[in-house]
Amino acid sequence: MKKDLKENHGVNVDKYIYGGHSLGGSSMASWVQGNAEDAMGTFLWGSYVGHSVEDPAKNYKSPVLTVGAEFDGWMARITRIAQSYDQMLSSSIGATQARYRYPVVLIEGLNHASFLSGIPPSKV
Repeated sequence: MKKDLKENHGVNVDKYIYGGHSLGGSSMASWVQGNAEDAMGTFLWGSYVGHSVEDPAKNYKSPVLTVGAEFDGWMARITRIAQSYDQMLSSSIGATQARYRYPVVLIEGLNHASFLSGIPPSKV
């Protein structure tokens, strides 16, 4: 995708913001952790940084925004987003600094499909 942006669309940048939704967000979070040399940031909708990253506010390779939905009963249920929020508050870098490096936001009234365009899959 980066090659396509450069060759076919004239985009010439050194840093990227990576992101995704649901399983795509989870996959992106894992990929960025191992390939962060050009990552300016990461955003995750209905997703989160996995438990394999201990103290993510301190140890995740780029700043990351986690956005959850109040009524998400799928992969990023409210209890899992609450765990990410707790990781932010209890980070060894302190909650004040962590909220800028690893902010976790829950949007009231939304569900997992609220981050989608088009008709949601039947399981969602």
